[in-house]
Amino acid sequence: MKLLQTTKNFIRNHADKIYPKECCGFVVRDKLGNLDHIEAKNISDNNIEFCIDPYYFLVIQNNYNIDYIYHSHADKNYIDFSEPDMICAKNLMKNLILYIVELNIFKIYNYETGEVTHG
Repeated sequence: MKLLQTTKNFIRNHADKIYPKECCGFVVRDKLGNLDHIEAKNISDNNIEFCIDPYYFLVIQNNYNIDYIYHSHADKNYIDFSEPDMICAKNLMKNLILYIVELNIFKIYNYETGEVTHG
């Protein structure tokens, strides 16, 4: 899995906009298969976690095919997906993208294989 430059740019811009809070959102396809990116509001009350409103998640899931759920880490000391990230991905059956702001690195987590690759 390799990320498109448009996806990287979208996530990077979103992360820069709300730094130092973690950004989060979706890489989706509409019913015709067209790629789109949708920001979500991070409702977490701290800067080192993200949480998407469950109702908003259901709205997105009912209207799009979700390719990825993305989020950022603003602190370069957190360079990997957390255990809760991976558990959530497996439970939702969704792949994840992590953008590490201070290092400008993208990582992808495949929920089916548990594999982490660079995006």
